[in-house]
This record gives sequence, structure tokens and C-alpha cells, in this order.
Amino acid sequence: MADEGKEEVQFTTYVVGSIAITIVLLLLLPMLFVMGKSTAYSAYEDQELFQLSDMRDSLADPEGDGDDSDDGYFIANTMSTPMLVNDWKDPHRTMLLIIAPEKPIDETEADAIYDFVTEKGGKVIVAADGTNANRLATKFGVTYF
Repeated sequence: MADEGKEEVQFTTYVVGSIAITIVLLLLLPMLFVMGKSTAYSAYEDQELFQLSDMRDSLADPEGDGDDSDDGYFIANTMSTPMLVNDWKDPHRTMLLIIAPEKPIDETEADAIYDFVTEKGGKVIVAADGTNANRLATKFGVTYF
């Protein structure tokens, strides 16, 4: 009887310990994979090789005189899914720039962007490698090799 109780406590300890270790690993391992990885491009950085700030400035002020006139474009940073493009006001006067996406554009996002261009009259510029933009490119008849 005493041995049975000891074995049960020991088994419970192993199970609880295994669950605790699993939880810790599930929380820590993803951090180890992304640690040190930074966003390659930013519209708000102006140092090193973050050249999107120059593009943002030239689109906002096409004359280059530093004057905040209404001649330029309104610039908004969208750090979420491109599926929101169909909710934007005046899509026919809107351009979506997808610069160096960190993950491949999935089928749902590609469909939303395709509808944004073909049905709503929006414009899109995608600057990405074939791996991350291939699904979207095939919607428009472009193939990466």
C-alpha cells in the first residue's frame, strides 16, 4: 500500500514536471528563433540601409521643398494584414506598397489584394522575392523562377 502511494506521487510529479517543462519550452523556444531578427525595412527609420524613409518623404512631398502642402500623398503605415485594403476609403485613389514582406502572402490575402486592384481600382506595388509574393503574382499572371 505504501509503495503504491509512493508510485502514484512519483508519477504525478513526473506528469506535472513534464507539463511545466513543456510550457516553459513553448514560451521560450519561439523567442529564441526570432531573437536578433529585426524588421529589414521601415518607413520611419532614416539610418543605415532603411531607405523607405526616403521614399516616404518623396511621396509625401513630391516637390522636395520641405513644405507640407496638399500636393503629396497621405502616408499610412499598415503593419497588419493586407486584407484590410477593401475597407479603405477611396480605393480607386489608393496605392498599396508591400515592401519586403516577412512572411509569404497567403491565398486569402492574395485574393483581397487582387480584388482591391481589379474590382475597386486600387493600385499595388509589391517589392518582394518570389517566395513571399508568388501567390499574389500568379493572380496577375506573373511567374517567378
